[in-house]
Amino acid sequence: MRKFVTALPSVLVLGVLAVVLAVAPSAVKRVQIAQIEARVELARNDLSRGSVLDEISDARASVAEAVLPGVVHIVVPDGGVRD
Repeated sequence: MRKFVTALPSVLVLGVLAVVLAVAPSAVKRVQIAQIEARVELARNDLSRGSVLDEISDARASVAEAVLPGVVHIVVPDGGVRD
């Protein structure tokens, strides 16, 4: 009986360790898959909202409208002749 009492904690620790080693990889894999799915969903939402090129085009059009009434005066020294 005394050997059983002294061996029981060791057996329990080994049993828990075996269960953790069996379950942990699948749990980690599930967490990684969930993180990847979340990143993919965020990327899809960003793409459906509009592209960066559309935003650049809109910004360029806004700048063009803002400076439209501007006047440009160019002065060319020496008659503009290049050698």
